[in-house]
Amino acid sequence: MNNGAKYGIIGAGIAVAISIAVAASMGMSGDEPVDEVLDEQDTDATIDTSDTTQDIVQVGVLLPATGDLASHGNENRIALDLALEDFNAHLEETGANWKMELVMEDTQSDPIIALEKIQSLNSKGIKYALGPESSAETRNIMSYADSNDIIVISPSSTSPKLAVADNIFRFVPDDTKQGKVVATLLAERGIKVVIPIYRGDVWGDGLYEATSASFEEMGGIVAEGIRYSPEVTVFSTEANIAASNVERHLDEYSADEVGVFIIGFDEVVHFFNAASAYDVLRTVQWFGSDGNAGANPLVDDAITSEFVTDVGFIATQFAPSDGQVFEQVRMDFEALTGSTPNNNYVYSSYDSLWVLGLAMLEADSFDSMTIKEQLPETGLNYDGALGAVRLNDAGDLAISDYELWSVIDGEWEATARYNAAMDMIVEYAHEMDADTNIVQVGILLPATGDLASHGNENRIALDLALEDFNAHLEETGANWKMELVMEDTQSDPIIALEKIQSLNSKGIKYALGPESSAETRNIMSYADSNDIIVISPSSTSPKLAVADNIFRFVPDDTKQGKVVATLLAERGIKVVIPIYRGDVWGDGLYEATSASFEEMGGIVAEGIRYSPEVTVFSTEANIAASNVERHLDEYSADEVGVFIIGFDEVVHFFNAASAYDVLRTVQWFGSDGNAGANPLVDDAITSEFVTDVGFIATQFAPSDGQVFEQVRMDFEALTGSTPNNNYVYSSYDSLWVLGLAMLEADSFDSMTIKEQLPETGLNYDGALGAVRLNDAGDLAISDYELWSVIDGEWEATARYNAATQTIMNN
Repeated sequence: MNNGAKYGIIGAGIAVAISIAVAASMGMSGDEPVDEVLDEQDTDATIDTSDTTQDIVQVGVLLPATGDLASHGNENRIALDLALEDFNAHLEETGANWKMELVMEDTQSDPIIALEKIQSLNSKGIKYALGPESSAETRNIMSYADSNDIIVISPSSTSPKLAVADNIFRFVPDDTKQGKVVATLLAERGIKVVIPIYRGDVWGDGLYEATSASFEEMGGIVAEGIRYSPEVTVFSTEANIAASNVERHLDEYSADEVGVFIIGFDEVVHFFNAASAYDVLRTVQWFGSDGNAGANPLVDDAITSEFVTDVGFIATQFAPSDGQVFEQVRMDFEALTGSTPNNNYVYSSYDSLWVLGLAMLEADSFDSMTIKEQLPETGLNYDGALGAVRLNDAGDLAISDYELWSVIDGEWEATARYNAAMDMIVEYAHEMDADTNIVQVGILLPATGDLASHGNENRIALDLALEDFNAHLEETGANWKMELVMEDTQSDPIIALEKIQSLNSKGIKYALGPESSAETRNIMSYADSNDIIVISPSSTSPKLAVADNIFRFVPDDTKQGKVVATLLAERGIKVVIPIYRGDVWGDGLYEATSASFEEMGGIVAEGIRYSPEVTVFSTEANIAASNVERHLDEYSADEVGVFIIGFDEVVHFFNAASAYDVLRTVQWFGSDGNAGANPLVDDAITSEFVTDVGFIATQFAPSDGQVFEQVRMDFEALTGSTPNNNYVYSSYDSLWVLGLAMLEADSFDSMTIKEQLPETGLNYDGALGAVRLNDAGDLAISDYELWSVIDGEWEATARYNAATQTIMNN
């Protein structure tokens, strides 16, 4: 699997070393000066594009191959190997001349050894470490990492006691979150009193305290706990005390109201072996945590496996995104090992390497303290197995769902999910109508008409999404699948209304599309009146930014208008002549762009508004030529621009415009209606004209993350070319978010899904990244790409960064 480039590399060569070890990889001895590589071991090293050698950036790995957490540690090492292969392939594809290398260290699940290992890494000049596994190990290296400017990313340390601002990042939530999940589970299962058994270290103490506080807030009773030493391997005494405690509480409560919550690592196998001798301990419910969920030793040991099955043992662990990257990592892991991961920290391990590497690329530096500042932003914009890695002020994962795992027929199985946003537990065995096998979703896209070039690509994207989503349904055990009902709107608002009416007559209450704002406006009232949910991948008019049944997985054109205005100003345009399609989309983008450009001090000349029915543009081209000539009396050609807003019909305009030499003397700009559109390059006259005038068209940008890359590659494999239309990616995501909302809401009722969909979009990570919707149901924010025709082909040449409001060349 190859993760897509979120951030491009400027320049072909990188000559950076962060340690003498890197210098040695370039043929230097540790005693030689490395002036061109790293001046006096300067820790402010930045990427130097003058050298063509390939360097090695070493990253330490602190994970247990032995000890109490070896079952997790060994899986996480495999995940890092997969990530390393994928990330280095990404570096090669993007033209970087460095690669990453992992230096593996076995911490033996021991805090003292973990400290020794990070000291060893530091002695080699290695300033990054992925791991360690446990909070006890992490606590023991914190001070050393801070004192020596070492960045540590743990995939699994969760103690709330370590939630401080330091050099430790944790790609998991701290256990205040897991404590609430366990407490919610206890309450839902009817537990009134819980007996805690917990490992006496910073992790066990922290999770015990967090769970106790949450459960007591919910009205539960936490009995006196049994705290054991991490060094204990024989639990006969502790098991006897637990049996006595359970017997005492059974005098007051029923067996269904008493629970045992055990907090430990692989050593709990010995506890369960001892506990199996007490019949009373089999009469109550048992609960566990991420220290055990999916752990092989609990199923490999026959006595323990039988015991945890008998007591209905449920263990919690934080959940990955269940998106495409998660699926790909899971499949790659299975292909390599023959089994799927039982440990969700596999996914945080995978993402930790990617986010670290991408932070180096984005910061254009290998200095650890520079990367420390960059890493949270990179994580937020990254979309991986966890989804976006949103970190809080302590550098820990801010929010996550949790999975509930049990042993069924001798195998670990995730049986339910705690939804953090909804604060509720949803069983994976969805209680949907057994007779409902096919869920039909309508497609309103143009196979013909002015937007056919976009519509046909978007249909392909929906076919890809359908295949992937139905495979996901099958894997999760759902008893339904999705089916698409395709309708050609012919790019016509009237026909679009007819088509949605036809869908409704068949009982179909969901529609993906339409393509244009004019079509969308014409179906809005009908959709609202008939409880139909519509998700458009491309309707952008600000005039439609209202709260209704229409969701739009694109930003409205107040954003694009600002991008175009910024582009005009950056290119030195002082006066712009607008030519725009006379419909709700063209009018809206014209108004938004004009307002933004005038705010920046630009002049918007009188516009040329044309009817959507026009196919011959001789009159309009003549007026445009006259307008340009008039303004060239006052401004230079570099200061005059033409901004055309239209769909595929602009080919006819460019054909007419090509007869006027004056129109070739000024700069031309376009919008998402043309960016990447095949008709503009397929027509020889238009292709030559847009090349001559340096035509630049804007369109909103997908995430450039892993899902984006996968969709792009799948599209290319199917069609022989990559998409020219970024709405391919919003189309793909629209089906996934709709389907996931059905799963999460456990319902097919359209109005229930309407309420669920924004939350599902926020937690989803796909080709667009997270689909963050505003109050109008539109994509809240997005970067934009700038596209031009170069050598007869469309090419994205630059990107507008919405956060910084600047344009950067690709």
